[in-house]
Amino acid sequence: MHHRHRRGAQLLALVVAIALGALLWRSIPHGRTQGESASPPPAPAEPGRPLELHHAKCFRAAVSPERTQVEITQPWRDAADGFRYTLLPRESAGAPKGDSLTIRTPVRRVVAMSTSYLPSLEMLGALDRLVGVSRAEEVSSPEVRRRIEQGTVKAVGDVHSFSPEAILALSPDVVFTLGIGPQDLDAYRPLRQAGVPVVVVAEYVEPTPLGRAEWIKFFGLFLGESDSAEKVYRGIEERYRRLAAKAASTAERPTVLVGNRSEEHTSELQSHSDL
Repeated sequence: MHHRHRRGAQLLALVVAIALGALLWRSIPHGRTQGESASPPPAPAEPGRPLELHHAKCFRAAVSPERTQVEITQPWRDAADGFRYTLLPRESAGAPKGDSLTIRTPVRRVVAMSTSYLPSLEMLGALDRLVGVSRAEEVSSPEVRRRIEQGTVKAVGDVHSFSPEAILALSPDVVFTLGIGPQDLDAYRPLRQAGVPVVVVAEYVEPTPLGRAEWIKFFGLFLGESDSAEKVYRGIEERYRRLAAKAASTAERPTVLVGNRSEEHTSELQSHSDL
């Protein structure tokens, strides 16, 4: 009888020891020693600080080290919808889900479908990334013209009549273009299907000169040159305000005609001159 009670006590002690061991095992993080503490869960990505814009009204951006969200709020006049782009550092892994187009930055190979983008690239010291340009015959920059003559920058045709094959052959990281309506972007479908990011630039929609000039900050986001873009813009704004103040003090107010040179516009001007 005494022997039976002793075996029962030993069995009970064994059960208690196993239970305590299981509880102790659960209290220790898996893969760590007992003295280590569990790592806190990763913090959610910061929404980003708003890009400081003073005059540009047709785009906005939220900037953070992890990613930058860019939104074109008015890609053309009377547009009902805009476009969203997510800029991720090249060394980051993965891509966010959603309806925005993802682009790895800084971009290294750029095709510009308007010559109006070239001054921003040049002022940011990024002409070495320019690989293709539309309407090459209208380029006024001596440095860009030299690169075209040397063959380091290729002519890709007109913004409305270009060769998708010629652009694809350049392996661009991004194609900057414009439109006056959604139908203008249909021609870029082969590029998008091939995985080439096509980004709409709407600086021409801005109603003020400083608003258009501030789009250099837009290009700075893609090129990884935001600090330089801010510095360049501050200089432009300062010179503009100085000249505007000087012009306001003069009594002579000449009439100035401003427009784009093209066969269509030339024909319109010719018809008006015949009246």
